[in-house]
Amino acid sequence: MFSLAKNSALGEDLDWERNVKPPPVITEEVSQSIEELIMKRIYYGHTNDVQKVNKLPSKAPREMKELIKHHKLLYPTVFN
Repeated sequence: MFSLAKNSALGEDLDWERNVKPPPVITEEVSQSIEELIMKRIYYGHTNDVQKVNKLPSKAPREMKELIKHHKLLYPTVFN
């Protein structure tokens, strides 16, 4: 069995310091400034939309042929 000393910290509910920023307080002014910022960005066309990348042609069939060829060289008894 465990025996706790008389002044042991294990029996106490300690308040630990945390280095976490408190969450921001959302006020009417904060909401207004965010809305104004959004409106300006839309007006000037600064929306930072994600640009879709043109889809490149797939090389999968050629890669599969090369992979099979490689495996046939390594494991000839399996592919006979």
